[in-house]
Amino acid sequence: FFHAPADTAEESAENTGFQASKIVKTLIFSFENGHVAVLCPGDTSVSEPKLSDHLESDVELASPEQVTDTTGYIVGGVAPFDLDIPVLADERIMDHDEVKPSAGSRCAGVSLSPELLVEVTEAEAVDVSR
Repeated sequence: FFHAPADTAEESAENTGFQASKIVKTLIFSFENGHVAVLCPGDTSVSEPKLSDHLESDVELASPEQVTDTTGYIVGGVAPFDLDIPVLADERIMDHDEVKPSAGSRCAGVSLSPELLVEVTEAEAVDVSR
């Protein structure tokens, strides 16, 4: 589906009429082994201490340049599909029948079940949100 350009999950929810908790952000973090993508509900954020504990490494949010270099996408439009890095999915996205990650643009998204999202991204479901 297409919508007005959005820089944040909140803007995406406003532009699409979907609940922010159903918007899935794909956030890229740096850690000692490279980068990891974290799928996080739009109404919350990633807990860096939880993510650090899970990865057994210090973590930091990747810079916009690192995001583009790693994924080929710009910040705000990172699609979780076909990434060459590990993908983690916060367990809270599983609370919904349908979720909406980016389709690779700030004005395009897809709708699918959280189970299918986890399957096609080969994500590991973990508790990493605040």
